[in-house]
Amino acid sequence: MTDHDSVPIVGIHRGVGLHDCQSEERLVVVRKAIDEVFDIADIRKLLDVAGDPCWPPESRIFAGAKLQAIHSIATDRRETRPGIDLEYVRALLAGVNSKQWRDPNHYCSLLDYGRWGAPGTKKPAKRDVPLQR
Repeated sequence: MTDHDSVPIVGIHRGVGLHDCQSEERLVVVRKAIDEVFDIADIRKLLDVAGDPCWPPESRIFAGAKLQAIHSIATDRRETRPGIDLEYVRALLAGVNSKQWRDPNHYCSLLDYGRWGAPGTKKPAKRDVPLQR
């Protein structure tokens, strides 16, 4: 993904960029999710958040950044690296910060569809106003 494909940022919360095309009510939900991720230290839970399209994209990106940081810190300290497959984390987040791959109807990536498209699965939040391409 190139910079011109990144979703525009309209604000920052706890150092995390807030994506455009969201109402103030939606941004309240996003900020709360970022606060929740801020408090998560468990690697499995961070992986769950990163891969769950029902979480706001910004909080998923933050969870991925925390996983990367945990791995980098262990490497820098020459400690045993945690069981984090960073390629898998990148795959979970593919398209989440991309204008091209943004789902026009839901707050997730079009690449997330396989994780929530099955009948009976929980669906990501629907956009109040669909994105225009």
